[in-house]
Amino acid sequence: KNTANNGVKYHAGRLLATYESGGAYELRLGPDLKTLGLCDFNGTLSTKDHWLDNMTAHGKTDPMSNEMVYIGYNLIDVNGDGVTDVTVGVIGADGSRTHRTTVPVARPSMQHDVGITATRTV
Repeated sequence: KNTANNGVKYHAGRLLATYESGGAYELRLGPDLKTLGLCDFNGTLSTKDHWLDNMTAHGKTDPMSNEMVYIGYNLIDVNGDGVTDVTVGVIGADGSRTHRTTVPVARPSMQHDVGITATRTV
């Protein structure tokens, strides 16, 4: 589905190749670098998540909780109401998605990176 060539992130025992226009691919290091496929984060991402949500190329890990915060975006107005969404998600320290919310935006915009503070996602 995508090239996943913009970022590499190690989280919860997984090496992830990321690209802001698609899902994260899990890689295996060894004598040969192998792509294991789209990461479903312990079954917590569905097919719909992979097709309608993207994962930012540069997710951030909270140093206190070891949770990874990511954002995604949808450039397609799936409801026909002129609104697209930005997704904010959290992958827990165990590698499962623990939180997902969407923020409606008035127009599509590409989201390449994300920043986090102790209380905010930017």
